[in-house]
Amino acid sequence: VVASHSVTAQVRFAYKSSEKGPIAGVVGLPWLDAAVPAKSLRILQFIYKEDDIKLCAHVGQLSGPLTSGRLSACFEWYDRCPYRWPADCLLKLFLGVYAGALPFIASTLHSSGSIIHATIILGTLLFALAAPIIRPHVHALDNLALSSALASVAVGAACGQYFLDQTLVGTRALVGTLVVLAAIPVGLSAASCILVALFARRLWKQERPASTEDAVKEWGSSANEAYDRILATAIVTTPAEKHGLNQQLRVDLPVSTLAMPVHMQIKLPSAPSGPRALPADGRFPALSLPADLLLVPAGPATYEPKTERPCGALLTTGGVRLLYEKSSYNDGLTWQESVHQFFGQQHRELAQAAIRAIQERGSRHGNDTLVSIEVVDSM
Repeated sequence: VVASHSVTAQVRFAYKSSEKGPIAGVVGLPWLDAAVPAKSLRILQFIYKEDDIKLCAHVGQLSGPLTSGRLSACFEWYDRCPYRWPADCLLKLFLGVYAGALPFIASTLHSSGSIIHATIILGTLLFALAAPIIRPHVHALDNLALSSALASVAVGAACGQYFLDQTLVGTRALVGTLVVLAAIPVGLSAASCILVALFARRLWKQERPASTEDAVKEWGSSANEAYDRILATAIVTTPAEKHGLNQQLRVDLPVSTLAMPVHMQIKLPSAPSGPRALPADGRFPALSLPADLLLVPAGPATYEPKTERPCGALLTTGGVRLLYEKSSYNDGLTWQESVHQFFGQQHRELAQAAIRAIQERGSRHGNDTLVSIEVVDSM
């Protein structure tokens, strides 16, 4: 997914969006791809107000001074040459000056006026012949329209300057040629307008992408054919002290992961028999991840934790912690010791219930399981 979104976009300003469909971009880890909905950008920007958020975007999402200007050929399918747009504007400028100066040329420049007319006619005729060869546009119809428009300019200038006083038959032939040449780009433009109107009407009737699979290119696919990606939801949280609030912020992001996600909940207050982790309800399993793991670029100290896939995750109202098989990623502790440290001595029963759930699910589904334990206060 990240490979197909090859443009790195730096988010400076995020606007409020209430729609569910639009996806702003994607972020990823070697074992997980996450899509960032547009409606979540403002919350994420509030979390990282000191640093700009970097997302991976698709080329088709870009719209700005480069992609919509003279370098649009690098991003669109319409043009083949980046100099097509400035050359087109320059040619129109010269022809506009020529058309505006015709009365002055006819009344003042009698001797040099013929040279100017011949230069314009010959130049536009050469451009008309060169357009099908150079092919500034991708589509042949666009090149045909450009060539016909330039040829009609040359014929029109020739009719007005040299052949206006000729025989009636010759004038009719040239005017007929001019009408045919001018009708080609006009007809193609009219046909394209009709097609655009029909396409817009059809697009208006269609529903927006109802799922992330329809909105994000290559969503759910895996570069490694030996593994299948599983769709899930990531509960991305950040500590309360990071943004100065009384509770942590939480953002739900759709993810595609190589791990087998298992979402379980421990509801409080506990039953008389003690706390127990039970499977959570929901269409997709949820994973608990710290926001820094996804959104902060990898550095020398964080590169290995980003590439290592955890075996479990703990989520409470106080924070989130990832559990790894290697003790080096748990600050020198085993993942069982890390669970006890996270809950503390006052909640030993919660720690034991979480350890028991992770061990049972791991033995049932194998080492590719990622068990996410969420402590929910139902009071």
